This record gives sequence, C-alpha cells and structure tokens, in this order.
Amino acid sequence: MGYKLIDDTGFYKFERLHLSPQEFIDCPPSNRVSTTYIHKGRLLFAFDAKEFLLSLGQGFIVAPGIGYSLSSVEELVAYRVSSEVRRDRPLVEIVDLGTCKEEIPLVAPKIITDPKRVEKPWGCELWIGYNNYHVLKRISKMKGRESSFHFHRQKVETNYLESGTSNVIEHRLDSTLSIEEIIASAKEKEHEAPRNISSGDFWTSHPYIAHRVIPLTNYIAYEASTPELDDVIRIQDDFGRGSGRIIEEHRGGIKNG
Repeated sequence: MGYKLIDDTGFYKFERLHLSPQEFIDCPPSNRVSTTYIHKGRLLFAFDAKEFLLSLGQGFIVAPGIGYSLSSVEELVAYRVSSEVRRDRPLVEIVDLGTCKEEIPLVAPKIITDPKRVEKPWGCELWIGYNNYHVLKRISKMKGRESSFHFHRQKVETNYLESGTSNVIEHRLDSTLSIEEIIASAKEKEHEAPRNISSGDFWTSHPYIAHRVIPLTNYIAYEASTPELDDVIRIQDDFGRGSGRIIEEHRGGIKNG
C-alpha cells in the first residue's frame, strides 16, 4: 500500500492513499471524523455488513465510533482528511445553500456522489466534505489565472498538487496591525519571488500568511482545511472581488448525495 501523510496540522490529518488492485484496509472505530474521496479507480467501502462500490468522483464521510474497511477493486488513488472530535463540540455537517448555511447532525456514514461545485474566475472547486471540524476540496485551476493575494485570520489550509505546476507566493504578516495597515504593507509583497510547486508537492497556509497561487499549467489540487471558508481577506484580486464570501460563486447550492 502506498500511504502518504501530506500534513498533520493538529486541526486535521491530510493523507493520500495509493492502493494496488485487491488491497484491503481495516479501519477500526476511533474518535475521529474522516472524509475520503476517490481520485482514481474503484473500491468497496464496507461497514455494519453493508457494502458500497464507489468509483472516481465519489467518496464517503465517517463519524467517530464507526469501524469500516476498504478494498481496492483496481488501482486506487484517494484523498482522506480526518480530525479528532471533542466531546464538548458535537459533530455537524455544514450544508451550503448558496445564500445561507444549515447544520445537520452527522452520525452514520454518508456516501458522497455529487459534491457541490463552486465556480471561480480561475477555475472551480468541488466541496467534497464540509463539517465543523474540516473541509476537503478538489481544486481545478487554469494556466495563468492567478488567485487573489489574500490571507486568513483563522483558517488553516493545506494544498497538495496532484497534477500540473504552479508558483506560490507567501509572505508573513504582522497580526498586531489593523486590517487596513496589514493590507497596505502587504501590497508591496504581492510580487515577491515565488516558490515553484509541482506534482507531489504541497504547501500549508496558516493564519496571517498572505499567499497567491500562479498556475504555470492547468492543474488539479486537493485542499484540506479548517471550516472557516468565508475567512478570506483579499489584498489584491485580478477579478475585482472583495473580501469574504462571493455569493455569485455559490448560486448552484449544495449537491453532495
């Protein structure tokens, strides 16, 4: 089995699985919530005497206390993010309806067949799993379409490049300054020397790290993050977007089951 720990931030553990045909994994009950998504291949997901045959573009979410097993039907590549669930913080799925959100208790395993699609001016995101502990996304970016130069005040995120190449600019900000002062000082850094990222590489952005992604090719990445998805302060954006949630990007509502 090819198992790769991408990053463990303390908020979430982010992993890439690469299985040969007919490999088996037993996952005993734990105190963690996990979200798994199939990038390539097919697998049998089994729990409580039930079996589900899942293929690329599908996945599942498992709540704490539930054991399950995975059997690869053919060569498999999958991504998994998991987080420890605290007793004082009940687990809920966050359902994004575009203009509002709902929270639904998450108890039994949930099959993901049609994740929400969020259109972006630089490509699109698939929101695979979204709960009050973590988020898993599949991100497609187009060559030359830069992300905004932005930062987060709370959100932690890890991006793993599955295919393609990109440059990433990162700059540490002074969190003791006002937002206006931070933005003014950061504008001088938006074109600093970038770091080149290629397939198999990752980067993790912590709060008050300004960052921008500049795709050198079309690329596909997977992102694990904490759940503060509206926590975006845009310092500069080629498409004229302000900070926070862009309602027009969310008009499609939720599709995940």
